[in-house]
Amino acid sequence: MLFDCIHPDDLPRVHESIITSANTLEQWSCDYRIVRDCGTQWVRGTSQPERDPDGSITWHGVITNIDDQKRLEQKLEHLAITDELTGLYNLRYLLMKLDECAAETERYGTTFSVASLDIDYFKSVNDRWGHPTGDRVLQGIAELLRQRTRRADIVARTGGEEFIALMPRTGPDDARHLMETLRNDLAEKVFTSDSGDAFSVTLSAGVASWSEHTDSVSLLLSACDRSLYAAKHAGRNCVLIDSR
Repeated sequence: MLFDCIHPDDLPRVHESIITSANTLEQWSCDYRIVRDCGTQWVRGTSQPERDPDGSITWHGVITNIDDQKRLEQKLEHLAITDELTGLYNLRYLLMKLDECAAETERYGTTFSVASLDIDYFKSVNDRWGHPTGDRVLQGIAELLRQRTRRADIVARTGGEEFIALMPRTGPDDARHLMETLRNDLAEKVFTSDSGDAFSVTLSAGVASWSEHTDSVSLLLSACDRSLYAAKHAGRNCVLIDSR
């Protein structure tokens, strides 16, 4: 049957769209995936339903391969929310997820935490060994962030050497523990310059959690930044929690 080749995840949506078109006699148009021996492909089905005298419906349409178009759209969507150098999310995507977490917290009474991270003395890495080495350091830190954070966490690069981690349903103590683990792991990681020099870097981090006293995402981020600045003033290479 025609429906046998439709991807199982798309089948309910295709069925629903066909039923709607049949009931309204409006043109049916639906993008969905089909499964073939060579893999999965995107197609677009377009058809005009026509009611016959006996009450049955005749469909007149075509199915077009739009696989290249869909993959391009997905690539562009990915580029729109990620940082090109590190592959982490960008600030735009992070802010969207922060708003979603805030709405969930207001509705269900859960909490979440945010950590601002900054690489200590990163300018000296670029000045001493050059920007290509600095870029590799940022990529290495990004990979460490992916490994040490959880699947539900959102990590974004928000500036040159600045990162923010959003930790849903996570209180301040657990968030701090996660950042401390990351800080320790980074301090032990060895980087190598183009000239073969081995070196390491450290990070400072500030943690803030949504509470009954938090009025907005911007105030939460400000509290997070204050904790980060305090960590830097305390000598760097440490994690501090907002003390509101």
